[in-house]
Amino acid sequence: MDVGVKINQYEVIEHIGRGGMADVWSARDGRLNRMVAVKTIARNMSVETSDPVALFRQEAQTIAQLEHPHILPVYDFGDYQGRLYIVMRYVSGGTLDDLVRSGPLALHRGLKLAQGIAEALDYAHSKNVVHLDIKPSNILLDSQQSPYLADFGLAAIMGPEGRVENPGSGTLLYMAPEQLIADEIDHRADVYSFALVLYRMFTGELPYGSESGLALKQLHGQGTLPKVEEYNPLLPTGVTEVLRMGTARQATERPDSLTELLDELRDVLQPETTTVLVGATHTITDEDYTADTMMDIGGMTTKPAIDSDDMELLEAVDLYFKARQTWANGQGPFLLGVTHFNIVNNYYREAARYELEIDAAGRDMMLRGALEYDIDVDYWWGQLDDDARRQVTLHAIRSENVPARIRAFHHLETLPDSSPPKIPGLIAQALQLENNAEARMAAIQTLNVRSRLMKPTNDYDIKTEMRGRLLTTRIRQAIQISPPQEWRNTVYNQDIDTLLAVTALEDDAQAVRDLAARTIGRMRSLTALRYLADEQRDGRPGALRALALVRDEAPYLPSDVSLQARMYAWLANTWRRMTEDSMGVVWRYVFAFLGAALAMGAYAFIVTRAGFEGPQAKWRNGISIGLMFGFAVGFIVIFAHEFSCRLRGFWPWPLRLVVSTVVGWFVGILVWGVFNWSFLSDPTTPWTLSKIRLGGLGMAAGFVISATLRLPGWAATIVSAAAIYFPLWFEFQQDQFDAILFFDNPDQIYTIALPVAILIAIGGHAKDLWSDVHRLLAYLRPAPVIRPPVKEEPKPQPKTPSQPAAENLKTTTVNIVDRPSPESETSQSDDEKTATIDIDDRPTLELEPVKSDDNNSADDSEN
Repeated sequence: MDVGVKINQYEVIEHIGRGGMADVWSARDGRLNRMVAVKTIARNMSVETSDPVALFRQEAQTIAQLEHPHILPVYDFGDYQGRLYIVMRYVSGGTLDDLVRSGPLALHRGLKLAQGIAEALDYAHSKNVVHLDIKPSNILLDSQQSPYLADFGLAAIMGPEGRVENPGSGTLLYMAPEQLIADEIDHRADVYSFALVLYRMFTGELPYGSESGLALKQLHGQGTLPKVEEYNPLLPTGVTEVLRMGTARQATERPDSLTELLDELRDVLQPETTTVLVGATHTITDEDYTADTMMDIGGMTTKPAIDSDDMELLEAVDLYFKARQTWANGQGPFLLGVTHFNIVNNYYREAARYELEIDAAGRDMMLRGALEYDIDVDYWWGQLDDDARRQVTLHAIRSENVPARIRAFHHLETLPDSSPPKIPGLIAQALQLENNAEARMAAIQTLNVRSRLMKPTNDYDIKTEMRGRLLTTRIRQAIQISPPQEWRNTVYNQDIDTLLAVTALEDDAQAVRDLAARTIGRMRSLTALRYLADEQRDGRPGALRALALVRDEAPYLPSDVSLQARMYAWLANTWRRMTEDSMGVVWRYVFAFLGAALAMGAYAFIVTRAGFEGPQAKWRNGISIGLMFGFAVGFIVIFAHEFSCRLRGFWPWPLRLVVSTVVGWFVGILVWGVFNWSFLSDPTTPWTLSKIRLGGLGMAAGFVISATLRLPGWAATIVSAAAIYFPLWFEFQQDQFDAILFFDNPDQIYTIALPVAILIAIGGHAKDLWSDVHRLLAYLRPAPVIRPPVKEEPKPQPKTPSQPAAENLKTTTVNIVDRPSPESETSQSDDEKTATIDIDDRPTLELEPVKSDDNNSADDSEN
């Protein structure tokens, strides 16, 4: 099982524990809107465990029969993918074992806890259930420190004679002697274990340490329970006698019930008795025997006064105030785990509904938790102003959780800064200390985005339309393709700009180095560029590569960079763009080959007369002409279209237009010339014929135009088909006996030539057409209907019978769109390119896939 898995209505949140045969997870009950604990059989179980599935099923059935305020209740039981699970109440106070690890408990506190467990065990015994694994780690605590008996995995049902078959399992340090040797045992084995738990609560230690259990020494006749006053000299000597009675070697010598054992213990505790607190002493007086401390020593009880739903609310309040105190207005750490934050968030997100108070510091802390675990970030973000958001988000970049740091960096991208600015400096510090590559990339990306959204002043202010927005991938892409036109001496300051250059050369991760170099190119920082240029002149490894990546994002490299580096950057980027994603080139060639081969092969087969050679001539001509055209047209498509697209944003568009046209035209003349000489048997030199030159130009022109104008697949196919068909039609109209293609009758210029041109165009643009089909299907697919989860109304609070109605909250959907699209209006200047925020009350969600491709970088001369 993993975090995020849904078991019926339970969504797993966190792995919170592991026992001998089971894992325990916290989960959100989506139906009842509460936190629960889900216990499952562990995957890697010891082979010595006997029939674990039966034991697990027995535990669920056993607890289901027991209803007691101090027995952890079971809500659900079932099977998930072949693994049994139990759903129980979640309590947030840890275990008794956590308490006693720090030393002995105050006597009144220990007795208060012991009373609840004693009542629970006596109740279980009255139902003929023996626990057989009593120990501090199986006693859970809620936020009010009320105890709950848990883990009935070894529990057994007593027969009519009051005895059970010994399972032979348990925790050695707390097991009774009979659990080690007897075939049958009774409920007094629990009395023995409970007495050892009391011993540890009052002394902070186990008898004889943790090397061997008391039961083993008793079986060898070597030991009795050590005196408690040896560990806590202020305890009365009578306590030792009572606990020795509870840990008697023979079960018949022990008290019959745990309540009887506690009664004996209370008899030796007089009002003048001195007890030990952790780190201090205190003399018990009559005031200590009040409901707030000892309760009523004659009838001590700790039963919860309200139901479980209200208890979760009390836990949420307790967790909130403890966490808020530690938070200390952002000066302290954030300590809420994901499970505890879910509990708190459930109630404080609707504080007015539950009549809870939450101040500014509390809202700050809740946003910190939302960023930490990605829960209700938008809601808590909207509760704070920019100053508070900035403080909390800067706190979150110091989180120990990598995803939380990345979320914080992204939220800092558009936050307005203080005066003087401090966000870039703190991001730079985090970048230097960050040990995770993905988080370092997020920090660099934040510096990149903030540099694009700054007004062209020294105030480092964020443009109004971008303030406080969490950017989408599409907006980030729009920002990246609209960089500043000129190089700037510094963007942030010399230290931050230089840090990016150092990162581009020295970071351990290649991806981080590359991103830092590209960010320098996008920011146009001369300070960073000069650092790289100086390192390149000194022969620093990696400097040439970094400069090449800078050039890949910038329209040019200034004269501060050596001529050698500028030439290398131009050649390296040209080669990289032409060779990366080699399979994309292969598939485009294959489809272009198939389209042209099929088109011209069919043409040659149709118009060839069989003559004296018979049908073999038709097949021979069809196959040979088809293969020749397929081979040549594939190259035309690659050089006239594919490479032009790949070099977009790097080569100026006039240069791309000229090179792709010349190469495509040359190959087109060559293929039509060979066809004219071989198939039509025309001995004239091909390139001297105007019809061949026109046909070659038409073959290349459609692919060149569609690449230059960035036409979608369907439009590119129409343009290419028209460009290929026009020379065929024009030359046929001029002289049908000396045309580019030969036809038996005039109608074939339409019935054969037009399908040939269309089929060649379809093959050349097959990849683009496939992308168009995907977009069309996505457009036609019905939008998912997003419905809010149905929450069960909370029960009225005992002291406030008239609950106020829940506030009607208006939900506003914010659609962030990039207008105008850089793909559709390439002539728009950088200053005109802005991201506009459209607010629409319609509850819809629009997601547009954006291809993240460095090839779509800015072409300043083109745009």
